[in-house]
Amino acid sequence: MVAMRGYMAEKGLAEGMFRLAIEACPGGMLMVDDDGKIVMVNSEIENSLTDAVVQLPGLASTLTVERLRTAAAKSVALRRKLARHEQALSAQAQQSPACNAIHSIGARLARRLLRMNDLTGAVVLPLTQEFLARMMGVQSNSVSTVAHLLQRKGIIKYSRGKIEINDPEALKRVSCECYQAVNAQYERLLNEE
Repeated sequence: MVAMRGYMAEKGLAEGMFRLAIEACPGGMLMVDDDGKIVMVNSEIENSLTDAVVQLPGLASTLTVERLRTAAAKSVALRRKLARHEQALSAQAQQSPACNAIHSIGARLARRLLRMNDLTGAVVLPLTQEFLARMMGVQSNSVSTVAHLLQRKGIIKYSRGKIEINDPEALKRVSCECYQAVNAQYERLLNEE
């Protein structure tokens, strides 16, 4: 979300458009602030069959369904961008199970760290190994072992509660091809005009 806000500021888009995009999400979405207070719930949350977890701290905005629908009705470009975003998320969701089934923990950890770096622009990620293990569905000691190896190679530096990416190119070499496949889909879908 921080990356999206930066993009919007860069493009001079109103914060209200960000709110519209959140409400237009075809799946349920619930947003909370740093204190855990619910600040926005979109209209599809009641139909959601999944849970979501906030992975990194950041800023959030709220938007009513009515405002999003009004904006989407007036803007073909917004409707196209929202549809492409949904397709990009779907591509990622389709890639993840295959990745989890066939790639090593190290390759998957590298992919996740790179993706978080891409989305936030942050080199230092406030993540614990325990949280990463839960996200990846593996034992915490497995993440610890891989993180220690990546640190010994100088690729990352980790300490309690944060992981710093020292060598993104080396991390890309450790990552599986799923990282590039998902990025290619995002680029193709979200950078089309």
